[in-house]
Amino acid sequence: MPSELQHFLQITDKWSKRRFALKLRNPEEFANVKNVLDYLKSLTETDLTALISEERISDRGSQGLEDTLCFMYHINDNGSLAEIIKNVKIKQHGRTLDRGAALKFEHKISDKEGYADVYVADLILDRDSVRFEKNWNGFYKRKWDRNPVYKEFVESVIRAKFPEHPEKILAQESADDTINFLKAISDTIYMAPYELYSRFIGRNLRYKTGPETLDCIMSGSGGNCSEKAAAFEFIAVNYDIPCRIVLGGHEAKGEFPHDTLRRALDESDFRFKDDAQRYWDHFANLFEVGGTRILVDATGGPVPFLFCEGDEADDYLSQKKYSRLWFLAEQENYYYHDASDKLAHYTLFSLEAFVPDVDLYHVLGPDDGESPFGFIVTDDVWVCPTVYKTESEYSQYKQEWEEWGRETERVSRLEVYPNLDASAGKTILEKLEEINPVLVADLRTAEDNFVERCRQSWREKEWNSGFIIAEFKKMN
Repeated sequence: MPSELQHFLQITDKWSKRRFALKLRNPEEFANVKNVLDYLKSLTETDLTALISEERISDRGSQGLEDTLCFMYHINDNGSLAEIIKNVKIKQHGRTLDRGAALKFEHKISDKEGYADVYVADLILDRDSVRFEKNWNGFYKRKWDRNPVYKEFVESVIRAKFPEHPEKILAQESADDTINFLKAISDTIYMAPYELYSRFIGRNLRYKTGPETLDCIMSGSGGNCSEKAAAFEFIAVNYDIPCRIVLGGHEAKGEFPHDTLRRALDESDFRFKDDAQRYWDHFANLFEVGGTRILVDATGGPVPFLFCEGDEADDYLSQKKYSRLWFLAEQENYYYHDASDKLAHYTLFSLEAFVPDVDLYHVLGPDDGESPFGFIVTDDVWVCPTVYKTESEYSQYKQEWEEWGRETERVSRLEVYPNLDASAGKTILEKLEEINPVLVADLRTAEDNFVERCRQSWREKEWNSGFIIAEFKKMN
């Protein structure tokens, strides 16, 4: 192999596609899988900083490396990496490599101008035989301790909400202080956009963890219900507040189908009968403070803010009460279940790590005629991509959505565009850009990546995306 060409190690997680590429100084040191694993596990924060400064790994790559380590290794309660998880497999060209197996570096010839030819050991992380191996508290502590901006953000929220005595609230000197802490954080999460466009910006994550969702909230975007619930749990765990994830959804009344969900998770088969999916379509948080249960739904968007304590929380969890909301044109009744916390975490982990195309599914919705979620939903506006191949298909979609808008009482105006470029006739887009130019800029970035994602997933270059933008009337 010509010595002048650079050598790279790349590892990609099979389902989530999280990855990193590392430039190697001495490829002989990475002669086998064991050498690779030992080196990666030994890296410190100082080492990573040096790798970035030496341009041997990118900022995004360092995040992908951290993801890979958290997928491969058990995490102790203190947040440190422990032994490798049993049945984690490293593969190359579909072949499982044992720890002593040699890596194969292959010559990659670039067809892009400005990109050099390189040698790459391209590996796949396969966790199909692992499932759900995650110490959530240890994972959350690891993320918190390695990034001080999270604590700084929480402290800034509390200081803004309670300027007269923030330290008392942060120290949780009483149960009331803890409740006020939860109210301040839940209000902040609730006010963050209820959106999916951020998955197609930056690292293009197909599903965000709690820490990653908090990153988005801090930068002005947000997440969907499950991502926001995980972000709230992330904060609560690091402030020693007992927290659980609760599940629910539209008309999810009666006994929670534990066995159905567990079987679906074990088999990675989410094709259901009898509409069982509705029982875990929605996520919220349940806290315990001084022996009192507090149910919080800080999803935002079309979902009303919910913060209830004691008997009222119990009424929601026993389906005596429900949350009523408008999702697009339909009014829906959301019921909550204090299902197994382990099942809720398994569901989160499946979304993050094992459900293929979860990003496209969440945006475009199921194939049974229900309304797609889109990129963002607020009280006032809905922005949703629609995919097509030909101009005739686009014309048909446009006609169908415009008819839907005229027939839907809640929609005051609806427009369909071939793209989000600034051009004449896009009245709602122009108005939205005047109000929030940063949002529209983000939507345009997400548009480009979304189209590429569809083409990649469906393996056809002909796919294009148009956009439906609707303005809503206020409904009681």
